[in-house]
Amino acid sequence: MIKKAVPILFGVKGIVFFILLESLTVPLVAISNSFVIQSIWYMAAMGFIVAFICVFFLVKVLKKLIIRHFLKLFGVELNSIKNLWYLGLISGILLMIMFFIQNILFSHGWHDATTGFISAFVSVGATLLIYQLMVFIFNFGITVSYADNEYVINFTLKDIFILSVFFGLYELIVCPITGLWIPYPEHRFSLGLISGIIGGGTGGILVYSLTHYLPLKAHFILEQIEYTNLKNSKF
Repeated sequence: MIKKAVPILFGVKGIVFFILLESLTVPLVAISNSFVIQSIWYMAAMGFIVAFICVFFLVKVLKKLIIRHFLKLFGVELNSIKNLWYLGLISGILLMIMFFIQNILFSHGWHDATTGFISAFVSVGATLLIYQLMVFIFNFGITVSYADNEYVINFTLKDIFILSVFFGLYELIVCPITGLWIPYPEHRFSLGLISGIIGGGTGGILVYSLTHYLPLKAHFILEQIEYTNLKNSKF
């Protein structure tokens, strides 16, 4: 099986993506939840629904742009990307786990920044491990095609750890910013939108800096798919 390690570098367009993502998710979370009366299970379910809808919407809208700029970003020229709905599902699971952990930590008086780091580190790591397990068992994941071959995107344990740390640092900064609406529930939508834009921009710049200037790089792995495996896949 042919494998290609591709370094993950978030550019300016990555910063824009984080701004769009936070400006969509934070207002939706703000207008649909109250930290006082809602249960932990409601928050977890809400996190799944919000992330699935927003991420799926964004990647569908930006699909052609992603394909067009993949060569510039990662050195690989793509023909197509498949199973993008799965990215929405994975994102939903990630935010569901994150909200579950955040609710527990906030209820015990943990600081926003510390809660943000721990919840993102655990949720990103757990979600990528679930994704990796699905690829390993069923050979199923997000697939791309180029040079007349199809490849499934996968991650090594080292890369999962690095990405967990990176997004833990992202949420360490973003969590206190995106929660600024909480003391002002009467302005939750407008403040949620503003804090989402600021948080996404600040976190995006941080991730940009981490992926460009640190010597430690995270990668994703492109593993060539055998068509016999695709035919036998349960999916």
